[in-house]
Amino acid sequence: MAGQDMTDGDRVLLALAHASGGGRDAVPYEEIVIESWRRFPGRFSLRNHPEFPDSSEQHKRLYGPLKRAGYVVAVDGEKAFRLTDAGWERASQLDHSL
Repeated sequence: MAGQDMTDGDRVLLALAHASGGGRDAVPYEEIVIESWRRFPGRFSLRNHPEFPDSSEQHKRLYGPLKRAGYVVAVDGEKAFRLTDAGWERASQLDHSL
């Protein structure tokens, strides 16, 4: 899958995988927001202010489709997320395609 063909959910999943450093530890929500913005600034920046991240798209993906698909689980009172085995598998597939 080419980078431009990825969904925003795929991008957030990749950002979470990279923010975790390849480990299984939970990553704070804010770190996921920053990592996804660093990796994909064209998708996750504030409108008219590309120098700042906009967390709304990451929030929608983490608490919606990624969680429902079983790719992520919320931990620490839903202030952090970690990838499930299925999430790691998906992120690995995406990472090899870039």
